Amino acid sequence: MNTSTLLERWRRQQRLPGGRRLFSHALARVVPFVMRLKPMVLELDAGRAMVRVSDRRAIHNHLGQISPSAVMTLGEYTGLLAINAGLTAGETAHVTSLNLEVLRPGCGGLVAECRVDRAEGAPARVRIVSESGAEQAIVLVGWTTDAEAALGGGPAAGSHGGEREPRVGDSVDRGRASEGSSPKDASALL
Repeated sequence: MNTSTLLERWRRQQRLPGGRRLFSHALARVVPFVMRLKPMVLELDAGRAMVRVSDRRAIHNHLGQISPSAVMTLGEYTGLLAINAGLTAGETAHVTSLNLEVLRPGCGGLVAECRVDRAEGAPARVRIVSESGAEQAIVLVGWTTDAEAALGGGPAAGSHGGEREPRVGDSVDRGRASEGSSPKDASALL
């Protein structure tokens, strides 16, 4: 779904009774991995998104808390919505890195909010709070609009979020990857 279609559909549907729910469900079907979260898009505009997830057992871990992987997925989804809503027609963002900082274990529903300034050139910062307003987590979404960089071709113009991730065959020196080493050094990445 291109950017202009995404915003046009949101603006048209969110005004209708049940329109937010219909839009959210249709969008989640396009991105099947988030279906388990059942996200509800609350706000969407160029470079801005707000998404709510209700507290349900399906997204809990063995401790009865919202799973950090569900929090990460919510952050990625919200970040990409904000990023893609701010791109020009024909552009699509691709995730290059994700970073999750859990500030406190999640209980209850969550609301994720992201504002993206494309000129800034930084990763999208998604702030996740409980429905009562307590800050739960921060997710940083590194992104690019270059499909080659998204497929592992290395950073390119338009890349937001730092260096590329290590790949098999890279050696690790003080936590940083360097290219051109033998595959036997790949065990250092694990």
